[in-house]
Amino acid sequence: CAETTTVSMSGPDGSEIHYTTDGSNPTAESQLYSEPFTLSASANVKAIAIKDGNSSQVSAKDFTKTNGGVSND
Repeated sequence: CAETTTVSMSGPDGSEIHYTTDGSNPTAESQLYSEPFTLSASANVKAIAIKDGNSSQVSAKDFTKTNGGVSND
């Protein structure tokens, strides 16, 4: 298994995706997703898509570091 995992996200055309990796709920001020990113430790990734001032529901995914690498649960 790899020591890292790459996370990619997509949303509706014309939307901006904002995300967190610490388990907190994302807002329009959270990190803006622009390209896939790499995790090397356990993380709870949460994301929202914002389009025309409207925000989607929060999507969440746990990534767990194990002895062999990082897996998405």
